[in-house]
Amino acid sequence: MTRHGPPVAGAAAVVLALAGLWQVTDRAEVGLGDAVNAELARSAAAFVTVVTPSDGGRGYDASRLLSGVGALAISSFWPGGLQGALGRTPLLPDTIGLTPLPDPIAALLDRGAPSAVATHSRYRTALAPLFDRDRREVLGWIAVWGGLGHPSPGPLAWIGSIALVTLVLLLLVGVRVQPAVPPGRRAAAALAAGLGLVVTAIALAEHLRGVAARATEVRLTTMRRLIEIAATADGVQRARLPEIAVGAGVSEATLDPAPRPPLERVTISGVHYARTVAATPRAGDDTGLEIRILPSEAGLGATWAWMAALVVAGLAGLALAFRPV
Repeated sequence: MTRHGPPVAGAAAVVLALAGLWQVTDRAEVGLGDAVNAELARSAAAFVTVVTPSDGGRGYDASRLLSGVGALAISSFWPGGLQGALGRTPLLPDTIGLTPLPDPIAALLDRGAPSAVATHSRYRTALAPLFDRDRREVLGWIAVWGGLGHPSPGPLAWIGSIALVTLVLLLLVGVRVQPAVPPGRRAAAALAAGLGLVVTAIALAEHLRGVAARATEVRLTTMRRLIEIAATADGVQRARLPEIAVGAGVSEATLDPAPRPPLERVTISGVHYARTVAATPRAGDDTGLEIRILPSEAGLGATWAWMAALVVAGLAGLALAFRPV
């Protein structure tokens, strides 16, 4: 290896580590979005099965199903977009090119898979099967997209990345042309570059924490609102309301007379949960349903490990890149 080899190899390692941090963040954010969309789709499908009257058999009154899905799609509390289908026929105008579904996705839903992710439409979309009233046959599907929106990583992540790339480019210019980073200032340059890498990693991690917290909030508050709406619908059996909180723990609760936060973080038997209470009062009492879920942040352990490893690799690359030539 030539005397310029170590700095160039180190600089390449730094750039790859930086790119890896952004890629890991993006993949984690996509995963959080898919999970939220899938849970929203499953909860919406359960909501529809609970509140829509029967057609006289195991199916649903088609006009009431259409109006119910349409009303949900334009509700002020509903995050993102919503579409439904009865058989292969969409219930709402298809504004994103979702239908017809690709055969593999349609086959998954027909087999009753809990959810599926479609990428052929304008937006990445999660779909859940719409079962008949006895949950024996799939009659259609519910699709959700954009439940988390499109949050930005924020200025610190961009500033740290730009500063790091600038210093690495100056190093490479110095190696190949003239010493843009003089030997006496290499330590300071390496420290500044390392700071840029660490700042970028911290900013991206904080961004992901915020996205995960938003995912937890969206999941809980939407379940709560769906249950509260269903509780006021004509002909709905209260015993079926917990079905709407798909994947959540549900138990009876007494509504406190004092206001309580819409979302609480609690620890039960050493496990951390996020919870809320849906008001479902019966005649003569103030009762509700407590809904508990594992926070979305709990699923980011592998992401934190990858980010830590990339920071270590980037710092090692900086040590190699800024060593005296």
